[in-house]
Amino acid sequence: MPKSTKPRRTWKYSREFKLKAIKLSLQPDIYIKEVAQRLDIHPFMLSCWRKEYREGLYGRINQKSLAIMKQQNKANPNSYNNCNA
Repeated sequence: MPKSTKPRRTWKYSREFKLKAIKLSLQPDIYIKEVAQRLDIHPFMLSCWRKEYREGLYGRINQKSLAIMKQQNKANPNSYNNCNA
């Protein structure tokens, strides 16, 4: 099979889109996988954005959101936490 000569396409998402996705994933009884499917992104990408949010890369962290994220991580220890920012 011949190798592709075209570069691999990468998508760039706006800060607003990422924050929207993060906020949707913070809703009660909503899983990261469900939000990712609805937004047509990979769940790992959303998990990385959530990690970046916790680290303050998208501005000031809402303490209520941070508490929800910690609670969700305790409830689902198999979530994606191996992001390299």
